[in-house]
Amino acid sequence: MSSLIEGLPRDVALRCLAFVPFYLHPTLEQVCRSWRDAICSGEIYRVRHECGKAEDLLFVCCHDEENKWQFYDPIENFWVTLPELPGGRKHYFGVVSTYQKLFILGGLLINPIDPSADEDFSCNEVWSFNPMTRKWSIQAPMHEARSLFACGVLDGMIIVVGGMNKKFEATPKAEMYDPVKDVWTQLPDLPRICDSGICMGVVVGRKMHFIYKGLPIVQTFDTVEWKWTVEDYNWFSHIWLMTADRDRIYIMSQGYIFLQIGLDSKVVISADQFHLNDGMGMICFRGELYVIGGTLYTDHDYEYLSDVHVLTLSSDFRTCWTDIAPMSRGYGSVLGCAALRV
Repeated sequence: MSSLIEGLPRDVALRCLAFVPFYLHPTLEQVCRSWRDAICSGEIYRVRHECGKAEDLLFVCCHDEENKWQFYDPIENFWVTLPELPGGRKHYFGVVSTYQKLFILGGLLINPIDPSADEDFSCNEVWSFNPMTRKWSIQAPMHEARSLFACGVLDGMIIVVGGMNKKFEATPKAEMYDPVKDVWTQLPDLPRICDSGICMGVVVGRKMHFIYKGLPIVQTFDTVEWKWTVEDYNWFSHIWLMTADRDRIYIMSQGYIFLQIGLDSKVVISADQFHLNDGMGMICFRGELYVIGGTLYTDHDYEYLSDVHVLTLSSDFRTCWTDIAPMSRGYGSVLGCAALRV
């Protein structure tokens, strides 16, 4: 007999539990020790994937006083707050998801007594969040302390590139993290760097694409050839926000959302309603484009936003913006966002 559900074989009992929505898992853990062990060990999540019951969650952190992380449940249309991230407040960090965990990388440590003080510095800390146990864990630190950098996931590995180092100088350094071995490996330096250090990156076509804001060149890293190449894709030099969905790159620029595939670009829809906003997050999630939070500036005032706007990505571009539940704890500039399947 199974200790999970009396009278059922263990594999059948696991499939029954796999149909329970993720947000109810903390309640399941309170039923009995065997249910808690099945959830915390990750066994139930393996079964959820096998029987097609895995759920996609959207994790977001905003620039408020507490820097709280939340995740959005698209099925229930509500937000859930995560336990506080250890290690103090950070800005300009990197965030990605891989191997069913959320990873927070580096960032600018904020003075806890006076957030406006000029004593902030980049760090090399790496934290992971396990949604199965709902706990944060410290991981192997990056070789180079950095903030305002680009990061992405390629074949399950985390790649971090550029940004500002501990002296707040632009760095050409790049490295790759193996989440299974908890080990960082140095990559070749960027061929070109920009003093401002403000950059972004996306993974498309099994390559890491790295862009400095305001420059039209794209530096790409190929893990097969193990080198960087510098190319001019004629992308917009005034990219505001950028995200990728498989081989497609979506760019917010000049009041529009553009779809970039290789050298070709198309206008998807107007984004003029966001022209007074700053600090928004943009991410592809479940076949839709999400624009999150930000700060609305007017002539004499400003407003921190918790709104979430969604654009369904259709092949004929016949689409419009819709709104979903606003963030319940976060508001203002988005510091990081990532999607994770559980």
